[in-house]
Amino acid sequence: MAPKTSQFEYDFNKDKAVQNSSGLVYSKNVRFEQFGNFETTVKFTIAPNDTPPYDDGLVFFIDTAEYKDTHSFALVCDHSSDNPDYLNLGIIIDESTYVSVPNEFLGKELTLVGSYVGDTHEIKASITDGSQTFQVSSTYDLGPKLKDFVSVGLTTYPTNIDVSYWAFNATAP
Repeated sequence: MAPKTSQFEYDFNKDKAVQNSSGLVYSKNVRFEQFGNFETTVKFTIAPNDTPPYDDGLVFFIDTAEYKDTHSFALVCDHSSDNPDYLNLGIIIDESTYVSVPNEFLGKELTLVGSYVGDTHEIKASITDGSQTFQVSSTYDLGPKLKDFVSVGLTTYPTNIDVSYWAFNATAP
């Protein structure tokens, strides 16, 4: 029997994304156990912002279908308020794991790739501008945290981030 898959792709230059009033883009609800492994790819550009506050960021998240105000799992690329010379690439679950990315990534098209392997519970995220790549990883069993139906989503804040492409592919174990 072939593994079950759940996948979608948005080309923001061609496709009209599903959005709500918060500017979030959501998938249809799926059962988390349908995808023990997943990978997501987001292509985007963060326009440089020389004036504080440096509140810019992109968040990919998976959350239970009932609670869309808090994220059970998120990959984050945002500007560091503690050190404005760097962006952060992070994995947020119960605790956060971050790596610093130089501000020279601002203004370039970036590719964020995030993945989860259900058997090993390994979560990885990387961001690249095509010449440099920064990675962060963590180990966490998302199964107990994401029971029943979940949705995957993407949000940016504020408006100086231009997302051109987003894909999500999940496969049952």
